[in-house]
Amino acid sequence: MWQKLCEIWKNTGDKQMNILTVEGLSYYKRKHIIYQNISINLSKGDCYVIMGRDNEGKTSLLRGILGLEKAAEGSVIWGEGIEKKTLFRNQIGFVPDELLGFEKMTGVQLLDMIISLKKGDYLEKADELLQYFGINPAVPVEYMDENTNKCIYLISVLMQSPPVLILDEPFNFLNEETADRLRSWLKRYCKEGNTVLITSDNYPDVADICTKLSALKNRKLLRTDINPAVFHQQKFLTVKGGNRIEASQNQWKDCLLRLIYEEDGETGYLFEGTADKLVLLLKTLKSEDFIIEDISIEEQLYSDYEWMEEG
Repeated sequence: MWQKLCEIWKNTGDKQMNILTVEGLSYYKRKHIIYQNISINLSKGDCYVIMGRDNEGKTSLLRGILGLEKAAEGSVIWGEGIEKKTLFRNQIGFVPDELLGFEKMTGVQLLDMIISLKKGDYLEKADELLQYFGINPAVPVEYMDENTNKCIYLISVLMQSPPVLILDEPFNFLNEETADRLRSWLKRYCKEGNTVLITSDNYPDVADICTKLSALKNRKLLRTDINPAVFHQQKFLTVKGGNRIEASQNQWKDCLLRLIYEEDGETGYLFEGTADKLVLLLKTLKSEDFIIEDISIEEQLYSDYEWMEEG
């Protein structure tokens, strides 16, 4: 089916104040590509998501952006008010995709230690976040479940309210309720003018909060700086015999219908619309030999074929 789809995608993106510009960033280890030729642009207020399945180099890419690993090629340019020397102090917060150690310490002790090291007045904000996520910080780390452990890690950074927040797979280890609370918090945070950069391997985790995204495949960019609004749930119809449908006909004006291919008595259509329109389409085709396949947003995202919604 996918070999039949040859559409053109036009990238969209807000031309707002740039917070971060990454140009041609590449990193190799023992001549193996970890990531290659990565270019992304974050604007103020973005909740930017870098999508990629496991082993696509997402974590190493974040480390390269933060200067924790030296990239072989490319540049990282921070925007207004962000200076490299202030990384991890009060302008950029980073939460890795891992759980806390310090097994003998309680959550309270950990947060107190971080507050004293950061030399900031974060106690009230930490308490607010603990209540928001419903976390008991008196438990020693060695007895915490994964959800609580990850929450303490997140709170240790969120309490500092950095204008740039970088989260590596933040929904890993979180239960559904906590993940929903984190999504709500991130939405508000970005609306307040802060910027968030997230990596994820699961689009449903970030679908409600993402304002711009890139996709990695084979450790390279397949798409970059995409407005997720271009993605919609779609279906692909493979029909043998029956009538040929002209997508330009009036009854299809309020839905997406495209003739993708016609070959050896078989026809392929891309469809997006309501259930009643789909029923009407099947009746109009007058064929009992058809297949309907859902095209998920993730399939569209990782497809080598480019898509564009025509307005």
